[in-house]
Amino acid sequence: MEHWGIYVHTTAAKFMAWLEDYSQTIPQRSFTTDQGQLTLEKAHPHREISGIPSPTHTDIDGTLTLATGATERLPSLIQVSLRPIGRGKNIEVMAMALSEQPVVLSYLVQLLVAAVAQWQPANDAIWTHAHPFQEQVLGELRLKTRRPAFEAALQDFARAYHDEDVRAVSIVERRDLLNRGRVTDRHGKTIDPKQQGSWIITLNLYSSGLTTMEIGSLSLDCEISRTQGKYPWLMTLTCRGIRYRELEPFVAAFLEHCRATWSVAPTPVVTTADRSPADRSPDLPEPSAVPAPTKSVQMEAEKPPWEQIPNHLWYRDALKLWWQDYTGPEIAQRLNVEHKTVTNQLSILRRMYGEALVPTDQQRRQRRRKSG
Repeated sequence: MEHWGIYVHTTAAKFMAWLEDYSQTIPQRSFTTDQGQLTLEKAHPHREISGIPSPTHTDIDGTLTLATGATERLPSLIQVSLRPIGRGKNIEVMAMALSEQPVVLSYLVQLLVAAVAQWQPANDAIWTHAHPFQEQVLGELRLKTRRPAFEAALQDFARAYHDEDVRAVSIVERRDLLNRGRVTDRHGKTIDPKQQGSWIITLNLYSSGLTTMEIGSLSLDCEISRTQGKYPWLMTLTCRGIRYRELEPFVAAFLEHCRATWSVAPTPVVTTADRSPADRSPDLPEPSAVPAPTKSVQMEAEKPPWEQIPNHLWYRDALKLWWQDYTGPEIAQRLNVEHKTVTNQLSILRRMYGEALVPTDQQRRQRRRKSG
């Protein structure tokens, strides 16, 4: 069985609608075979055992017309399955030919070419036969810190972090499966905890509710190792396989958190900006493009505090309302988010940019008393 997969920035409903339309207008739908004339039919939703059409699984059937004029129906010559990632703004598309007829494989290639032309694979994620498993570096920094302080900060950041796609983050130190007392790196090699550290970061995503086959969590690796020099700890964030878009906001926020918490080497060793243009999605902001907070630049100081943070989601609006002395519940009501979400995000921004930009509630009260 031949199959291919792509990771694209669209929803399952939009892809299903496109596939249904395209399968009716594809340039070549009818093929001559040694058995007769084979015609691929319009794509249609696969019916579950219950009889309900699947929102994420499509079949393309065929009709074989024999030399005698008789016809034979050939069900499910090609199957297309979709896996929403989290809320389903991005999906994995997997298409499989269940027939070894060369003409069916030719049709499958036409379908792949058309899908890639319609939706540029996000982060150039396209594969055949097997899901990609290569390692990709998401970012690296050289830090002036200590291992225990770094681990504590990583755990605190993970507990507080969530965004419109991520509902919770968990951190687990990587250990040998047969000897839990031994710490290992991401390649399974035993390491000295005093000189290195290795953690699995799991982003638990909100659900689309479309299918039990959705991707509900994504993982990345965080490692630090002791080196020489003024910034003795090298921190690396990596992932295996597809560089999912849903990872990018977390990576960007944690890199900025590191810069705001510790002294960092002026030039990062590696960031996602170091990838060639061909390796980047043209419409996806790179984490390195998010400006690092500064304290000494005159122009930044002249901007309102909320304009000195990245324009991401509703964070600027929340900070602006906070400076206008709205309470947490009032901000949550105005922005249509949960009160706890507002409180947690303001706390993250305060750790990243300091109390000068994100004052505590006590500092706001003191400012009001002084101005009143």
